Amino acid sequence: MADRNLTFEDFKRLSPEERNRRYEELSDHDKFLARCSQPSGVHGVLCTTCIHRKRVCCKAFPDGIPGEHMNKLEENPAIECAPGVHYQPKN
Repeated sequence: MADRNLTFEDFKRLSPEERNRRYEELSDHDKFLARCSQPSGVHGVLCTTCIHRKRVCCKAFPDGIPGEHMNKLEENPAIECAPGVHYQPKN
């Protein structure tokens, strides 16, 4: 599919893995809608500043970062996200 040719409505119908791969095809506005569509109660501030994060997934969670993990990370940034993977802020 060509760049920026995926609508937010089509994006919502994709599997989480496919969403991770195709996120860049969304327009800037639809990217905003995708970020806002995260479940409420999910903080995720630390995840957004981690060197391991790429779009809506990361090295520890290639199919998408679970909201409950984001909340646990907010409570304790030292927790292990996956074996050998910890939160590391971008410089």
